[in-house]
Amino acid sequence: MDVIEMLPLLLPLIFIELIMKLISMLDIIKPERNVKYSKVLWGILVLAMTGGWALYYLVGKED
Repeated sequence: MDVIEMLPLLLPLIFIELIMKLISMLDIIKPERNVKYSKVLWGILVLAMTGGWALYYLVGKED
């Protein structure tokens, strides 16, 4: 299977990943949001890692 054949399967996953990164970043930058460690650290992790948004929701949120 080459990349062209896999593209219809990958596009929805890529779209979901980008939407979740956006939602996570908007949640992190809220002034009233308290996070463990640092907002900058979580922002970098969410943007740099695939699935970083899931890590943020599992570990990073205090409330």
